[in-house]
Amino acid sequence: MKITYCKAASNDIECIYQLSKKLIDTYESLECINYNQVMQWVRHKIETCIDKYTVILADGKKAGYVHFYRNEEGEYEIDDLYIFTEFQNQGIGSAVIEKCCSSVHQPIILYVFIQNQRAVSLYQRHDFEIIKTVNQSRYIMKGG
Repeated sequence: MKITYCKAASNDIECIYQLSKKLIDTYESLECINYNQVMQWVRHKIETCIDKYTVILADGKKAGYVHFYRNEEGEYEIDDLYIFTEFQNQGIGSAVIEKCCSSVHQPIILYVFIQNQRAVSLYQRHDFEIIKTVNQSRYIMKGG
């Protein structure tokens, strides 16, 4: 399978938002957050950063998205790595993580829901370690 990348566009905003919403609905401790405020923040982040999102293509078909960037603290961060269900378990997520890690010579951080054990395991297979727990629902992991 050939994996390529292209820039996301404004017509990708709603899809990325729905993927984010699904993760939050599935894995977040909803009783511990202001849901409407969080969802407004998520939408705003996606809308204002869409030019920094990347579309992941598998054999030319849209397979997911990633937002890999340098955050306000100067750390590289993998944010919003989504692989569509029909493309999971084919090595695409691993390829994206490896591409991110090989593109910078500094540690990379990411946030992952504790309950999303498939994602936690994926990152651990790529030598990411849990360095902190946030709000009892997410880990901060560091690797690269």
